[in-house]
Amino acid sequence: MAIGLAVQKYRTTILDQDLDGSSIPKMLGVMEKKMDIGENGLIPVEGPLGIQVVAMANLVQKERAVVWFHDMRRNASEEFIAHTSYGERDFLVVDLPPGTSSDVVSVLQLIPDADGMVVVAVPSRVSQMTARKAILLGKKAGIRLLGVIENMSGYVCECCGFVDDVFPVGGGYDLAKEQDIPFLGRIPIDGKLARSCDSGKPFVEAFGESATAKSIESITKGILHQISTDRPYGFQEWENQQEGGQF
Repeated sequence: MAIGLAVQKYRTTILDQDLDGSSIPKMLGVMEKKMDIGENGLIPVEGPLGIQVVAMANLVQKERAVVWFHDMRRNASEEFIAHTSYGERDFLVVDLPPGTSSDVVSVLQLIPDADGMVVVAVPSRVSQMTARKAILLGKKAGIRLLGVIENMSGYVCECCGFVDDVFPVGGGYDLAKEQDIPFLGRIPIDGKLARSCDSGKPFVEAFGESATAKSIESITKGILHQISTDRPYGFQEWENQQEGGQF
């Protein structure tokens, strides 16, 4: 999603808030870069297309396992959000761990004026249980729910491009309908996407014409549309807008 924004010339920063499993630097090919400390705080590392990356993996050695307790976690979140020299940016994308951990709560408290929250779920009912709790937390915190993305929804054949529903699909759609928030779209399992993440090469940029990249592009446009209109959508209203091609 951050790459999709950067491709459209938005000045984008991504904050990897998964303190235990920081993976964004690997996915963006900046694992070996380290953040410095300047006069105004931490200095993000620069990734592809000018994306700024702020992540624990760019502070500690990758062989080191860091044990975090609650106060330490909150302090780290505060350092990343309040004591980092971001400069002038268009978007700050925060990648949160699953569920309703203290890390998620800390971000909601430290960024009270966020434009919104996107919930990612896989089609299984087990995933929906965790995603539902995240949605309920967002509603309780008063943050705008921009919608649900159904990840790993079908499998893309690399030979012919056919998308086969090898697993049950529709769980994310059902969850969005149940919670009356927009369903943003589906992203299938795609071997090229997995290899791009492992190699640190942005998938959306490298395979922009693929069906998977088009799906990510459509999701990004949906999020941008909502932010630009600055008003919440219910599930059915969002479906009607998409069917009518209104954005």
